[in-house]
Amino acid sequence: MQSTSFLGRVSSVSFVALVLLPMGCGGNSSSGTQSTAPVPSSDFATRFAQSYCSSIKACCAQSGYATSTCVSSMQAQLGAALATLSTDPKVVYDAAAGARFIDEYASLNSACTNPSIGDTFDVTWSDVFKGTVALGGTCGSSQDCIKTAGSYVNCNAGVCALDSSNPFDAPHAALGQACAGTCSSSGTSGSCGGIPSASPATTTSECWTNEGLYCNNGSCVAVPTVGQTCGASNYCETAGHCQNGTCVADTAAGPCSSDEGCLSTSYCDFTTNVCIPKKANGLACNSDSECTGGQCEQDICRNWTIATAAACAGLLDD
Repeated sequence: MQSTSFLGRVSSVSFVALVLLPMGCGGNSSSGTQSTAPVPSSDFATRFAQSYCSSIKACCAQSGYATSTCVSSMQAQLGAALATLSTDPKVVYDAAAGARFIDEYASLNSACTNPSIGDTFDVTWSDVFKGTVALGGTCGSSQDCIKTAGSYVNCNAGVCALDSSNPFDAPHAALGQACAGTCSSSGTSGSCGGIPSASPATTTSECWTNEGLYCNNGSCVAVPTVGQTCGASNYCETAGHCQNGTCVADTAAGPCSSDEGCLSTSYCDFTTNVCIPKKANGLACNSDSECTGGQCEQDICRNWTIATAAACAGLLDD
């Protein structure tokens, strides 16, 4: 199963893991409001770094992080990455999309403590640096492939092909519709996997367990409810989890093998395999799922915010 953060959903290449946010559920067409003129490719790294660091500065200050190295660090790293992209003849730059990308990240950063702002993000890295290779064509990387709204295309064995593993680029399938796989989201993270379609190349639509559906034999079916058989899929309704082949209710203090077996107020302690209450802000942690505030930053629980140490320093990868 592949897990993708909000940022991984927004971007299609690893070095743009630069907005160190967790998830949203976008995949919309690029129709956002543009407040700046088209940005030439030669100015993109500088303009993005300046806009990004300026817009996140106040949020970083609230969290006690300095942004003194943000612009120089981000500009240098992003500039180097773009220089590499510029040598790829199968990728073209869209100046208008570049401006939207800069604008939308500024809005995202200004929201600071509102993770849901990412739900409206409608321009991706692949809208800015567009691949020109059609499905079935020869590619050197996934960036070379043409992306279309509601689909996720990957370079697989040197050929551009539809891929159902990205949690947020594919459209949501309804009950009875064809599907390529199953996705789930919880809090600020999401993942896709499960039993795929018999012919995943024919659709990129995903069934979402949050909507009471999962993909089985190529079509969306209802997830089992508590008391019903969950079988090989292991999927159950939101308030339940699969245990010994049957869906059972999530618990606040019972046995567990994953966080999915615990109620939203608890998490699974893997040393004891028992659900225990989530931790208050300021306590030590290993993952976001342990924290009442929704975020584990530098091994301490806190309320969710876009401002991380890496983001405020302008680092492209955390």
